Amino acid sequence: MRRLSFAVAALLLGALLLRLTEADLPLFRGLNALAAALPDTLWSGLSVLGLGLSIGLVGLALSPGRERGAMRLINALMWAFPLGGLLSHVPKRVFVQLRPPGVLPPEQLHVIGDPLVHLAMPSGHALAAFAFVWVLLHTRQCTAAQRALLWGTAAAVGLSRIAVGAHWPSDVLAGAALGLVAAALSLRAAQRWDLSGLLTRRRAQAGMALVQVGAGLAMLWTTTGYPLGAPLQWALGLAGVAGGLLRLRWVAVPAVSGRRSGWMAERAG
Repeated sequence: MRRLSFAVAALLLGALLLRLTEADLPLFRGLNALAAALPDTLWSGLSVLGLGLSIGLVGLALSPGRERGAMRLINALMWAFPLGGLLSHVPKRVFVQLRPPGVLPPEQLHVIGDPLVHLAMPSGHALAAFAFVWVLLHTRQCTAAQRALLWGTAAAVGLSRIAVGAHWPSDVLAGAALGLVAAALSLRAAQRWDLSGLLTRRRAQAGMALVQVGAGLAMLWTTTGYPLGAPLQWALGLAGVAGGLLRLRWVAVPAVSGRRSGWMAERAG
């Protein structure tokens, strides 16, 4: 909690200083120009990865089967999604900040995908990515290399929002801070109301399978605003549908086998 508090305070302080010193604009221009040296496909894919739907599909893919330990991640994410949505959308409506395309002329920034103008603060993508990493690290055992990869991916998702021209640096820092807050509150709620045992039951797994298939189909038909990120979008969508069907098969096959064995025993009697 001490490290979490320090990280949240540092991120929020950084966002505040960028706004107060008016350093947001030059820093955005510099990062946006540097990011343009890398393929637009990379930044589009990272922005797609930061969608809440993508985070949910990744979480479900990392939690196959019905072991209680595997369900701890899902248990925490069930709290993280509504809390994260609240911490993302309420500040957007309170601050009502313009995004870079609403402030700068087109020739002064590099925009990838559909240009976004309103509701800048905070970055929902950064919030989702940092919340997911914090929850994952506190529900799974990870090596130092895996932790570094996860934090690097979350940072890359945040940076992608500047690269595509959708957010100011202060938006990303604030989003990351609120993501950590949402994750901490979710883990506390999941600890107090532990549903991981309930989630291992066959009916809960069947419901989870339907959610996974539905989320995969939704991903396939969602307009993300980033056409160049379509390969990752399709990969996530197809993986969600396949994973959900496999979960349904795992739920259904033992039940069918049990009914058959009971019928055979009755015939034999």
